[in-house]
Amino acid sequence: MNITKKNTDEVNAILQVEISKEDYLPAVDKALQDYRKKATLKGFRVGHVPINLIKKMYGNAILFEEINKTTSQALNKYITEEKLDILGQPLPTEKNNEVQIDIYNPSDVTFDFEIGLAPDFSLPDLKSINITNKKIEVSEETVDKEINDIAQRYGDAETPEDATVQDKDILTIDINELDGDNIKENGLQNTTVINEDMIVDKTIRKKLAKMKVGSSFKADIFKLLDRDREQIIHHILGVKNEGNHNHDDITDNYEVTITKISRIKKAEIGQALFDKVYGEGVVASEEEFRNKIKQEIVGYVEQTQQNGLKDSVYKNLIDTTTIQLPEAFLKKFIKASNEKPISDEQIDTEFPGFEKGLKWNLITAKIAKDNDIKIEFDEVKAHSKEQIRKQFGMYAGPSGIDDKTLDMLNDNMLKKDEHVRKSYDSALEQKLFDYLLSQVKITDEVITFEDFINQSK
Repeated sequence: MNITKKNTDEVNAILQVEISKEDYLPAVDKALQDYRKKATLKGFRVGHVPINLIKKMYGNAILFEEINKTTSQALNKYITEEKLDILGQPLPTEKNNEVQIDIYNPSDVTFDFEIGLAPDFSLPDLKSINITNKKIEVSEETVDKEINDIAQRYGDAETPEDATVQDKDILTIDINELDGDNIKENGLQNTTVINEDMIVDKTIRKKLAKMKVGSSFKADIFKLLDRDREQIIHHILGVKNEGNHNHDDITDNYEVTITKISRIKKAEIGQALFDKVYGEGVVASEEEFRNKIKQEIVGYVEQTQQNGLKDSVYKNLIDTTTIQLPEAFLKKFIKASNEKPISDEQIDTEFPGFEKGLKWNLITAKIAKDNDIKIEFDEVKAHSKEQIRKQFGMYAGPSGIDDKTLDMLNDNMLKKDEHVRKSYDSALEQKLFDYLLSQVKITDEVITFEDFINQSK
């Protein structure tokens, strides 16, 4: 057996595998004998079917399987011993389709395989990278607003009698398609519920404060509400599929009638609200309630800032690191390895995202190797424990989850291979980013929490 590598360019190569019949015939003979022992054929006892009959019936299939197995083992051994850094897996060339095999005339065979090679590349000087950290301030006013919003969300709905529409009211409306000024016979009609603040038509908004149950108005439904056309068609007009209506033929003008006004009465700040939000007895005072809310906001802010820094580093390195990839080979590999048939057009559409992910994997692998960044099991265990603490912390009391319970939960989770793998990947990613953030230049930009929320919309 002999394997040779011929580079076609810096990131593509052909592996040629030459296999003599002596390399595979012993395995073929053994497979034939093993098959004979189990073969069931009318007229013969199990294990007594003539070997020539087994050879005639199954010989070429067994020969093909053993040659494939021998070839695959040889390729894997060669790639490992030669320390080839490949992308994806070797792909057989069309030339291999010309190889003929015959159980009665075994011969030497040669197969060619395309491989994509991981490219050599240089990273930019990390210390030259400048990123901005949006440092989000959480004020007491922010906490006050969040408490007010929570009280609103957990309030009870009431139906005020003879009331006009107010901010944040919930409106039940009847919608009828118009033909001119009249309701269209057999036209679209639906009953649905909207929030008052979904109405953005300025003319209608001016009149809302005088409207009550029974009030009607005519409007272009697609200009009335702060929703895109498809959302309005499906969720407001109630058109579920194109089988009922052609979306292009749906008209704009409708009569809207308010049939019910619901208003959320804010919940009182007290034990009943605390129990609704966090569970019975978890929070026992307004001070604890306030502190827990602030803690959650700060936790969200810190995670958001961390994610923002990570995203900035990611984008900078992706944009400034030149990596030549074997694009044509990778597209072939995606097509060959996909479980379901995939078109060339779909591959072209999705390839940029795949390419970014692969580039990032190569970049992080190089950073980890060049800086000897590794993860030990103790670090995986500690990372897993912290994730569980965050996950279950919201259900714990003011003192948080105790260490004994946390250790028990963590030990149980670490018995699961999938959890260990995810914890390892997450811990390594965090360690890599910690290193990167220690190298790049970070400039703080202080903004309020409210400004941050507005910028995120």
